Amino acid sequence: MSKCKECGVKIGLLQKMGDDLYINHEIYCSKCYYKLEDIKRLERNARLEKKETQEKLIQDQIDKEIKANQEKIGSVENIIATTTDQLEGYDIIEYKGIDFVEMTQGQGAMGDITQIFAGMQAPVTATLGKSANFSGIFGELNIKAYAALLQLAFDKGCNAIVKVNFNYIPTGVMNKFVVVAFGTFVTIEKKK
Repeated sequence: MSKCKECGVKIGLLQKMGDDLYINHEIYCSKCYYKLEDIKRLERNARLEKKETQEKLIQDQIDKEIKANQEKIGSVENIIATTTDQLEGYDIIEYKGIDFVEMTQGQGAMGDITQIFAGMQAPVTATLGKSANFSGIFGELNIKAYAALLQLAFDKGCNAIVKVNFNYIPTGVMNKFVVVAFGTFVTIEKKK
């Protein structure tokens, strides 16, 4: 006859047959087993709550840093963007990642421009005359994509974008194409 590891109660053969009365190869009576399982569950829940609290604190800190950076930047117009991987006279102090903006254009008397930020759509409509040529449309889309890229950098608390690039992708639909603007979002400061 075995004894419960926790309380010492004798456990008969019929009680031992259930695998659920074993914890780490030790046998327990049903009362102690369920008490220990409840303790384990409470400890697990406490760890999860602690982790969630820590994650919230970290996210709050990130949000404060972004807000502080946005206050330093002042406005979107103060963001520096370049096609090179560095800025003369500045040090890159933090890389915030690569991001992109897509602009889709339909050629016609009334063009419909759609702006996509990280999967979210915000439609913007522009009137394009029948005489508008492709360079004019690309120019307009470039300006809109560039402005959207600067806004995205500001929203992330970045004051610069390096390695800015524009790609033009045909959609396969007649007179429709996509302009993709992308770059590496960074925080910079003037060299001393």
